[in-house]
Amino acid sequence: MNKLIAFILCFMFATPAFADGKVASMKEGQKAPFTGYLFDPTAYATIETDKQELIKKCELEKELLTKKCDGECVFLKDTCKNEKETLEKVLKIQIESKDKEIDRLLKITLEPRPSRGLWFGIGAGVGVIITTGLVIVIAKAL
Repeated sequence: MNKLIAFILCFMFATPAFADGKVASMKEGQKAPFTGYLFDPTAYATIETDKQELIKKCELEKELLTKKCDGECVFLKDTCKNEKETLEKVLKIQIESKDKEIDRLLKITLEPRPSRGLWFGIGAGVGVIITTGLVIVIAKAL
């Protein structure tokens, strides 16, 4: 990462460094015209400052992206939690409704009803009584 930053800085800030400070080309074994870096202090300070600003900018962007991702994560987590709770409530209501319907149908099916034989017997008895009553009424009338 540091090599990449240094490489980028060499090309990005080379022109301002040439304008303000001194740069010397060196061959192997040759003595440097000044002590320290190959740049004079002004050029080195400019490059170092730009490098530090770039590092701070990258750190701030990283922090911003981290906070943004954390916020999105919390938002998605809360959304999923709310959706889950809503679905649980809807399903609970549906299950209660179906349980009530089952209880109602069970009550209807388990209720004692008069059998067909009982209704047939009652109908036959009523028929015999009516017929007998009519025969008696007709016999008295004749």
